[in-house]
Amino acid sequence: MRVHADGRAEVLADLWGPVETDPTSVWSIGCTRGTNNTAEVNGLDEGLELIDQRPAGNTYAILFDSMYAANVVEGNWTARTNVDAVNRTAALLVEVRRRNDVRLIHVKGHSADGGNDRADELAWWGKEGPPFCRLRPGGGEGASRNGPAANYEARAERRAEEKAAAARAAAAVGDAVAAARAAAAMGGAADTAEGGVGGDTLGTGAAVDVVGVMWGATENAVCDGVGQLSDPLEGHVI
Repeated sequence: MRVHADGRAEVLADLWGPVETDPTSVWSIGCTRGTNNTAEVNGLDEGLELIDQRPAGNTYAILFDSMYAANVVEGNWTARTNVDAVNRTAALLVEVRRRNDVRLIHVKGHSADGGNDRADELAWWGKEGPPFCRLRPGGGEGASRNGPAANYEARAERRAEEKAAAARAAAAVGDAVAAARAAAAMGGAADTAEGGVGGDTLGTGAAVDVVGVMWGATENAVCDGVGQLSDPLEGHVI
C-alpha cells in the first residue's frame, strides 16, 4: 500500500499464491515443504520482489506478524530447515536495501489491522487454487500486480459469510452435544430406579456425543491444514 500525506491508503498490488515445493518451478524460492513458516517466508519474499521491481530511492515498510520469518531473514535467528528459501530472501532484502530505505515492522496478527487482514484474505486465495497473482525475478503473473484485485470485496464478503455460517453450525453442534450429555446424565440417574429407560437415554446421548466429537475432529483437521498452508502473503508492503 502507499500511504498518502492525508492518511489515505492506496493498494499498489494484491498478490497471492501457494508455497511452491517443486524445485524445477520458476515460482520456487527453495522451500521443501508447505508449512506456515515457509508460507511466511514466501510472503516476505514476494513483498521484497515487489519493491525490487519498482523504482529505487523510496522508503518502504514491510509489516509482518511472523516473528520467525522476519528473524531468520534478518539473520537474528538461524534457520534449520528450508535454508535455501531463507538465504534467497535474506539476499533479496540486502539487495533492495542498497537502493531503498526498507524497514521491517511487526504488527500483531488478527488484530483488525487493515493491511494484515487483507493479507490474510489473500492467503486464502492462494490456498483455493489458480489463477494466482505473484511475482518472480524479472516478471510475474496476474493483473493485480499493479493495483487492487477487481473482485477483492466480493470474495472477502463471501468468505466472511462462510465463516459466520461455520460458526453457527459449530454452535448448533455444541448445543446438541450439551443437550445430549444432559439427557445422558438424566438417563443415568433414571437408570438407577428404572434401568431400561436410563439405558435407552444414555445410548441416545452417546450417539449424539460421538457426532459432536467427530465434528470437532474434522474442524481441528481443517484448522491444522490451514495452519500448514496459511498466509503465503502474510507480509504486506506499505
